[in-house]
Amino acid sequence: MNLKKYICMFGLLMLLLLLASCQTTTQNASTAETTDITDASAIKIQASQETTENNGDSAAKLLYQGHASLRLTSKDGTVIYVDPYAGDGYDVPADIILVTHQHSDHNQIQLVTQKPDCTIISNAEALAGGTHNSFSVKGIDIQSVEAGNNPNHDITQCVGYIITIDGIKVYVAGDTSKTDQMSTFADMGLNYAFLPCDGTYNMDAKTAAECAKLINAKHNIPYHTHPGELFDEQVAENFDAPNRLIIQPGDEIVLTGD
Repeated sequence: MNLKKYICMFGLLMLLLLLASCQTTTQNASTAETTDITDASAIKIQASQETTENNGDSAAKLLYQGHASLRLTSKDGTVIYVDPYAGDGYDVPADIILVTHQHSDHNQIQLVTQKPDCTIISNAEALAGGTHNSFSVKGIDIQSVEAGNNPNHDITQCVGYIITIDGIKVYVAGDTSKTDQMSTFADMGLNYAFLPCDGTYNMDAKTAAECAKLINAKHNIPYHTHPGELFDEQVAENFDAPNRLIIQPGDEIVLTGD
């Protein structure tokens, strides 16, 4: 009778040990699964960050250097400068340099590092033959348009440019007041428009905002805000245009079709 009792107790003890062993195995498996999920999530986050960085590297960009000076870079590395004069960032070798007119705060091409085959287009080439000419250089389409139209800037000696880079259209007005041609720009589907706002040599912020409504670009950007200065924040704030985008000198943005 005692032997049977001991056998039953031994069997019960073995059963309890077996159940404890199964529970430990289950917990370990659960911990392993949790660790795997965490690692997989980390990999996905890292891949997402790398994709974002790669997309940024392969997208067209625009550096606002200040005053009326810009540098654009296509996704394949073609570099365009517009009205070199202000700020920094002229060390990236240029494929194309655009000059809207021959005032000294717009035409300092000697500042720019140039590739051996750099193409320079000034208002002289843009207006050759008495018409507003268009150009295509290294996959970049450039259309010259009316500019000036005020006592300080002769409309026959000044141009603006519509630059198409990776399918994105950027209008750089140059020194100008309102022109008749601006009424045709809304049909072009411009993505970005740079409009002077200084009110001294060109139209003021109020008139520039009226032009922005006429042009209907997806992003309207005040520039050439104050003679002799890189940028005037107050003038930029007075530019009460739809879809206003204020870019500080030295800031570089990724150009989008939005």
